[in-house]
Formats: sequence, structure tokens, C-alpha cells
Amino acid sequence: MMLLNKAESLISAIVTKIGKTTKSRQKFIQRVLILNMGLRGKYNFINMSSYGSFNEKTYRNQMEKSFDWAKFNTELILEYFSQELIIANDPSYHSKSGKETPYVGRFWSGQVKAVKRSIKIGFLAVVDVINSTAFTLEAVHTPLIPKGSNHE
Repeated sequence: MMLLNKAESLISAIVTKIGKTTKSRQKFIQRVLILNMGLRGKYNFINMSSYGSFNEKTYRNQMEKSFDWAKFNTELILEYFSQELIIANDPSYHSKSGKETPYVGRFWSGQVKAVKRSIKIGFLAVVDVINSTAFTLEAVHTPLIPKGSNHE
């Protein structure tokens, strides 16, 4: 229980530092981050409503609103990491078969050494060399380049 209180205090302090966030939004962000630490199964709004304190529609509506996750992560890194840091890039591919998922395309996967139908996400991470730890600063979908453009 003490660890949970410490996590809640840390999240609250960082969200307050960021500013431009209402008290109810701060409370939501805090609850979502605590929920994600212990969520079992899939990370989707239905499962979050089963284990969390909000209904599915609240999770959907709140997650549509913008939040400066990069600034949140930067504040966390500045607070708890050493001064010896390096930046790392980690591309990740997630297989997708649906037709409604944005950014689905054909990307090269080094793991299977083939082109796969997937979405590609680029992770920018900060590595703490002294403490041998890393933390994602930001994750971004790689947009698709339309066929016939000058970027092919």
C-alpha cells in the first residue's frame, strides 16, 4: 500500500507541474496510470472499465483529449534519472489484420526478415547509463507514404 501511495503522489506532483490540466483530468490521468500498473489481460477500454473506477465511455472520451505525455515523461526522467543519459530509438511492429486501424501498411520486420502487414511505431527512449535503465519518452505511429508520391 505504501508503494501505491508513493506512485500516486509522484504522478500527482508531475501532472500538477505540467499545468493546463483541470483537477478532474489530473485525477483521471492518475487513476489510469495506477490502473495500468496492475491491469490484467488486454489494455482496452472495456477491460479498463472492469478493473478501474470509470465506465467505458469515460475512458474513451478522456483518451480522445490531448495530454502532453512527452512532457510528463520528461519530468519523470528529470526527477529520477542520473545525469548520464543517452537517447535510443526502437522501432516496433504490430501485426494487424483489420481494415479500420489507421496507419496499417506493409513494413519490413527485421525479426521475421520479411515484409508484414502491420503498424509501425517508433519509440524514443532515454537510457540511464549509470542505473542501467530505460524509459520511453514518446511513441509515435509511422505514417504511411501514399503510393506514387516523391518519397517512395
